[in-house]
Amino acid sequence: MSPIFNLFYLHTTCGIRESIHKRYPLLRENLSDRSGLLDLENITSTDGYAENERRLLCQHILWMLNQISRMGPPDAKKAARWIGWCLAYMEVMGFMTNTQSRVWVRSDVADGYQ
Repeated sequence: MSPIFNLFYLHTTCGIRESIHKRYPLLRENLSDRSGLLDLENITSTDGYAENERRLLCQHILWMLNQISRMGPPDAKKAARWIGWCLAYMEVMGFMTNTQSRVWVRSDVADGYQ
């Protein structure tokens, strides 16, 4: 019997959540109101971000992780793209290193969570 749900990138999503909550312990994704988030299509760099913009970006990343956790087998490629986007922005904001993201992704691949 096949599982009811998929666990895409379990180690990576847990690591990203932990990194965000170290910086913003009370931050949660807001699933009901997406209007307060940044215009993500126009972001080219996080160097000049104000703290509030970083917090909003982290809120969006938490929302994306929530969506990844709900994806099924047909969405495997989409989950991979989304997790890559989340990892890239976490690195650019300085919340984690590329080495750490590689460790998490390797763990996911080794345990079959990709």
